[in-house]
Order: sequence, then C-alpha cells, then structure tokens
Amino acid sequence: MTLEMKVRVARQMLSVGNGAAAAAEAVGWSRATLYRHLKQHGTEPPPAEGAVVTRRPRGRSRYGQS
Repeated sequence: MTLEMKVRVARQMLSVGNGAAAAAEAVGWSRATLYRHLKQHGTEPPPAEGAVVTRRPRGRSRYGQS
C-alpha cells in the first residue's frame, strides 16, 4: 500500500468517527506517525480535478477596532 493510499484510508476512518489509534493501526503506523503524515499531507482530501475551491470569508478582528 502506498503512502497516499494509507493517508486516504486513515482520513476516511477518522471522518467516520474512528479514533486515531484505530486508524493508525489499520495502516500499520503509530499514532505519532499518523499525525505526522496528516500534518504533511493535510487532514482534508485534495479537491477533485477542476473543482472550484472556496473558503469561508474571514471576519474582522474584534481586537483591531477601538
């Protein structure tokens, strides 16, 4: 199983409510390794080819106003 496949499986397991320990065990990693790979590759799957990526608008900081 390739690294990308393992990350995909772990993301899927986490998204349906499984714990990090179970997801890490399923792909043969420790929890620390799971978290390291999720940090490197992101916790969300990459957008589909041709998909439009939008972000929620950021509000103004309440601390910047006097």
